[in-house]
Amino acid sequence: MPAVDRHPVLLAVGPQARHRLQRILGGDCDLRHVASTTELLQALDPAVHDMVVVGAHFDESHTLDVLARIFHHDHARIVVCVCGRRGLLGEATVNGLGLASRVLGARGFVDLTAYPDDDAGDARIRSLFQRLLGPA
Repeated sequence: MPAVDRHPVLLAVGPQARHRLQRILGGDCDLRHVASTTELLQALDPAVHDMVVVGAHFDESHTLDVLARIFHHDHARIVVCVCGRRGLLGEATVNGLGLASRVLGARGFVDLTAYPDDDAGDARIRSLFQRLLGPA
């Protein structure tokens, strides 16, 4: 059986987003998770990861700082920001985070909580990521 090309994706997200993204992208992508900004910056090698996914609650919610540091290293990288749980984040805060992440260079912002946590919602999210990644 021929080897299937899979996109290498670096996940810098909290536990809730990580579990959902593993379920959604695990069949199409080789996922690697990092737990801190230091680990993330050490893992930034454009030859290794096709995409970096940064969560709104990553590393004590320093998401915008993390995005700025990523783009300081590489402006061409595909980066997507996600919100995996709302918690105390209101609608305006989530919308502001989406806008700020795109201004900093992220290719997209996906509020995972806006999609049902079921097969149909997962399929819609998978489709968004597949469009951003393109063919393997």
